[in-house]
Amino acid sequence: MTYKALLNILVFLILLVLICWKLFFYIDFKNHCYLKILPSFSGGNLTIKKAIGILKYASPNDYKNLCTYVRTIDPNYLGGGRYWTSLDPKTILVNPSWGPQLTAEIIVHETCHSMQYFQKRPFSEDECYGEGDRLIKNITVF
Repeated sequence: MTYKALLNILVFLILLVLICWKLFFYIDFKNHCYLKILPSFSGGNLTIKKAIGILKYASPNDYKNLCTYVRTIDPNYLGGGRYWTSLDPKTILVNPSWGPQLTAEIIVHETCHSMQYFQKRPFSEDECYGEGDRLIKNITVF
């Protein structure tokens, strides 16, 4: 194999790693936040990352809860969002087609269910809808 062929392979591998890093992982070393975002059929991974950014800067407590109680975000759900303990208690399902702000609200709602599970509290849709509503009120400017 020639030097040029090896260089081309190396460049290809570096690009592949960067694309995977950009699309499928959210890593914030400073805040110890490490999330995996599964491949999306609709291309919504960047919307998920924007939603996480909204939480990080507009609602730090929600961001901290996300980083603590969620490990994987599956962006292939066709509804709003879903939390199933039978999958993996640290996985939430989110539909990113609603845009970054509503995706952030869905993430907060589903993270609320994960918190209920790990804190051994009863599941309450009312509580989690309330958390999502609070976020929307905080990030919406009229």
